[in-house]
Amino acid sequence: MMATRIRDQWLLASRGLFIGCVPEGLDEAVSSAEGEGLVRAAIHSLLGALKAAPSHLGKDVFNLMGLTGGTFTEDIETRRLLEVRQAYLDLPDGKITAGPSDSSFMPGCR
Repeated sequence: MMATRIRDQWLLASRGLFIGCVPEGLDEAVSSAEGEGLVRAAIHSLLGALKAAPSHLGKDVFNLMGLTGGTFTEDIETRRLLEVRQAYLDLPDGKITAGPSDSSFMPGCR
């Protein structure tokens, strides 16, 4: 199932085990109408949750989830995740032209 493949790839990418360009498989995920619909629906679902979230998300919850090999030492600003969400919508639309070796645009780091 396409949704399962996309989810598994994104979970792998979210583990924080990669340095530099993270292989999230976005190009492959949005290469079909079904995949693009799934990706956009997931991103918009996250947007709804983030709009209702507090301004900072607790580091302790992220540490419990075991997303990285390290430990979160600070709470995560919700606005950073909103920037990343917007970048995921802009990328397949061609609004982001920077490549993986260009660090001039790093969503969530502004």
